[in-house]
Amino acid sequence: MWAEVGVIAGVVGALAALAVVPEFRRFSARLLRSRRPGPQVLPPDPGERFDVFVAHAPKDAKIAGRIARDLRDMHGFEVFLPAWANLPGTVRELRRGEGILASVNGILVFSETAVRDTQLLEDYAAALRNVYLAGTERRRLLIPVRTDNVELPAFAEIREPVNLGSGRLYKTELARVVTALRQTA
Repeated sequence: MWAEVGVIAGVVGALAALAVVPEFRRFSARLLRSRRPGPQVLPPDPGERFDVFVAHAPKDAKIAGRIARDLRDMHGFEVFLPAWANLPGTVRELRRGEGILASVNGILVFSETAVRDTQLLEDYAAALRNVYLAGTERRRLLIPVRTDNVELPAFAEIREPVNLGSGRLYKTELARVVTALRQTA
């Protein structure tokens, strides 16, 4: 008798499972569709390579543009400046991430407003990660650029900063940056 009850219970359980499994599959498929992952930073195009990424706060766009233009036009470096790379239809944050990954070195323009800018601090963290992930196989630089007497974040302070905010020192300090970047080429 107990064997018959066990068989009946097994058959009922199997029928219930057959009824529930398709519904569970539909539910889990709906759940997965509704929880799509956010945008991911893709590895840069293998052919895309920059000598330097120039990061800055919005208020420092003028000096960052000057640095980027001088490095490109006067010294021949491949420069990633986010403003130059954001074509219509691109997702700005993703393009920034691709630019950081495709760049050998980073220049971060620090000013009183920049140290409070979350985007610049995220660029700083990503560029710093790039430097440390390179390990010993390839030398990478993270060059802090001061435009005023701002106190630099800890891991920028330990690096030799340059001061490109002063008009009379600009050429001398830019020459120091160029010398350093050439050593990583």
